[in-house]
Amino acid sequence: MTPVAFRIHSPLKLVLFPAMVMVLLWLFAPIDFIFSGDPETLLYSGFLVLLFGLGLLFGSRRWRTKTITLEVSKRRVGRLVHLLAVFGFAGLFLRFYERVILRAGGEISSDFMANRELIASGGSSSLALIAGFLATWLMFLPCAVMLLRKTGDLRMRYGLLAVLSLTYPLFDMVLQGSRSTLVMYAGVVFICFITLNRFRATPRSLALVTVGVAFMPLSLWLMGQVFAMRALQMGIDPIVSMTTSGYAFFAPASGELTRYLAASGMEGMNGFIYAFTHACQYLLHGMYEFFYVLKNIQGAGTDGLQTFYIPVKIFSSLSGGGDVEQRIVDGMLRPGVYTTLWGPMIYDFGLFGAPIASLLFGYVSGVLSRKMCAGYLEFFPLYVLVFSFLIFAFVVSLFASGTGQYSIYSYLSLYFVLRLRSYRLMASHS
Repeated sequence: MTPVAFRIHSPLKLVLFPAMVMVLLWLFAPIDFIFSGDPETLLYSGFLVLLFGLGLLFGSRRWRTKTITLEVSKRRVGRLVHLLAVFGFAGLFLRFYERVILRAGGEISSDFMANRELIASGGSSSLALIAGFLATWLMFLPCAVMLLRKTGDLRMRYGLLAVLSLTYPLFDMVLQGSRSTLVMYAGVVFICFITLNRFRATPRSLALVTVGVAFMPLSLWLMGQVFAMRALQMGIDPIVSMTTSGYAFFAPASGELTRYLAASGMEGMNGFIYAFTHACQYLLHGMYEFFYVLKNIQGAGTDGLQTFYIPVKIFSSLSGGGDVEQRIVDGMLRPGVYTTLWGPMIYDFGLFGAPIASLLFGYVSGVLSRKMCAGYLEFFPLYVLVFSFLIFAFVVSLFASGTGQYSIYSYLSLYFVLRLRSYRLMASHS
């Protein structure tokens, strides 16, 4: 057994710090935001956020970071790494087979939209569910490798497995131009890293920070290029899309910026300007969409289908029920756009049910943090997953996304594995 320190950060800080970053982006974003709400929608929005924060406090019973030390078995963590890798990569292979071979007939190209149309038809829903559950285990693989390194096992092959797990989010990005899975994956790695590491101003840590900071502009530029490519494949000018696309309805780029890019092009530094503006639209439009929903919604439009998508999807597949996705789309005012963490709550439970859902969701998340503080290491994957989703609370509800729900429900099977004697990671805690 090896003692490993875990820093369980304040749940409130994990949610509020990203919110402060959002405020800074809002101040500098070259966007002409359109507010479609009224004072009542602002008050109601603040009320939902307040209830969520109170739920976090009641559930966690603390607002400060706490460091605990647990005795962790190197051998059992190694077994867990192998288990996650075997089943995760098997699920990814099944996903490739189901989407590329069965649905698309192997006719995959570099055209994201054409691939989406091919994948949207045919295939096996039961095989897709199994592949989705298994493949999301790769989301936990980097965390298991980081934990293994903390026990002193620094063998290169485990680091290689962590790097190869990137094929899971990159699969969706390369195939369909989707970035949401990559965002989730990055969030999981980030929360796991700050839980297992405490920053110290050493040459190694400073070098890692430097590499990370240097990598951020490249990542920003890459995501901007992916979106520009998707727009072109749809027959839309990427610059025009900054004012006409769905995400730009309430967050259009400023006229001055679009005129500049139209005249100067997107080469060189202009590519970074485009990518930064698009990233701001991507991250900030959800709040304005949420205000619109609050102003115009009449009642619960999706009746819990977003919150309980996976169980309903499974039941629908087994019973030959209707198209769950279409029922969700029909119940939304503006499908396909982000509406923060609280948007799906409004759609699922209405204006009267959403406050209760927000309080309960905050409370359950807080309890999860408290369980970690008490040393229940079997909750570590779920803790990392939930709070990696919550850092995007003011952008999107990753809990209502397909990949997000697959990862949460796949954790349930992982929980039972971690309760088995041969995979029980912890001996004692202090």
